[in-house]
Amino acid sequence: MTYTAAADGTGTWEAPTAVSAPLLYTDAVAYFAYYPYTDALTTASVNNEQDIRNWLKTNKPLATDMLTKEVFTANDLMTATALPSLADADRGALVLNFKHEYALLVIKPMLMSPCIPPTGVTAYGYHAEARKWGIDRNVVQGGGDDFKMKINNRKASEMSDGTYRILTQATNTGSSIGCEYTTYDDDLGLCPVTATGSAISGGFQANTCYTLEVHCTSRTGSTAVERALQPGDFVYQHNGKIEIYPVDGAVDAGGKTPDYANAVGIVMTCDPTRMTDAGCNAKGWNHAYVMGLANISSGQKTLWMKNGHSLSTPYPYPPVADMNTAETYMNGYAETETMLGKTPLSDYPIFAALQQYRNDNAVPAGINRSPWFIPSIGQWFDVMITLCGKSPYDFVSVGEWGIWQSDNSQRIEMLGKANNYLAKIGTTFLMPSSPEEHEIGFWLTSHFANQGIWAFYGTDRSGVFAIESTYGNLENYDVPVAVARPFFAF
Repeated sequence: MTYTAAADGTGTWEAPTAVSAPLLYTDAVAYFAYYPYTDALTTASVNNEQDIRNWLKTNKPLATDMLTKEVFTANDLMTATALPSLADADRGALVLNFKHEYALLVIKPMLMSPCIPPTGVTAYGYHAEARKWGIDRNVVQGGGDDFKMKINNRKASEMSDGTYRILTQATNTGSSIGCEYTTYDDDLGLCPVTATGSAISGGFQANTCYTLEVHCTSRTGSTAVERALQPGDFVYQHNGKIEIYPVDGAVDAGGKTPDYANAVGIVMTCDPTRMTDAGCNAKGWNHAYVMGLANISSGQKTLWMKNGHSLSTPYPYPPVADMNTAETYMNGYAETETMLGKTPLSDYPIFAALQQYRNDNAVPAGINRSPWFIPSIGQWFDVMITLCGKSPYDFVSVGEWGIWQSDNSQRIEMLGKANNYLAKIGTTFLMPSSPEEHEIGFWLTSHFANQGIWAFYGTDRSGVFAIESTYGNLENYDVPVAVARPFFAF
């Protein structure tokens, strides 16, 4: 069979007979891909697959050094078995499932480099201390050398993605990957690097890739690395723009992010398919929904609406009809704007408190983001998933009353995860205003059918986390503290 390469890098194997000829095959046949091709391997006795494999490895031995991609490719001996192609049955084609006879060793030289947004994104930048591990593109040849990288004392091939690789014989005993190279720094000059990975029990296996990332901590990269937003990223407002510090960014000896006291929020979602608030999208606030870092209220227990009011039809905006679709309701901004238009606003105390919070914490000049708003049920789903690690769908649900409720072990796990993360910026998830407060409710904008407004209930004592539907008044929401956790979009 002859392999023909196409311009796009793909290729086809063709039998020496015409396409229309019958294709005779047996699954006992083995196929070998090797370079350069030899019609007759040898006049010596070659009786089976292992004989051919041994002959190829003896007469076309693995090169010690693999400085070029051409040498690397030429050494990549592969074997295959075949099955008839069901997708191409009319041509009598075979599918060859090739496996590599050697193990692949890959080195990724890495530097901590400054982050920048993806090309074309101008809605945010990165904090001056934001760094990300990226490929070191400053690996150089040492004086008098003809190579940039040695892997296990063999000269390696440089790939277009900045990695280096060699092929090596399979082994039966413990093995490890080692490398040595030189990288260049404008301030430090030439910096030699050596590294050895952990021992691999059982040795290198054929048809297996082993990768060692070498994190060079003695220097930082000068070439910026593109990074997209991620849920959990910390948000700052500096110099008239939104700035981001990565969720997986470095922390100091005390476990804090740089400049943590000036963080204003945390990205809860940046998934375009979830950012469906039409009011936000119309103004270009379609990059992220951000949870703020303060509880707002007008007293210890702030009502959603005063007694004597009801949400009976006509509703101010459509209710959530089905608990199973609650996570798709992402219109906290639009619903907040509707409620802020109510008069007198004092009859809706949590929205009056939000308006005061907006007045006291206005959008900084030059920053294109929404004013603060109370989140919807779907946006609180993102809080539970991003910070607490569980969806309300993981809880027990009571559809009749619009309730999702965890058990105590889930609550302990979720509160611990959220608090450990928020400790990076010196705060906690529930943020009680005094140590004596152990139970707190967070109002949402969404309401469920005719069961009333949703709120999140949390406690730092034995109990549950719950999202429960209430009527928004004192009699029907029995928590000692009722507040809201504002969001903004950018």
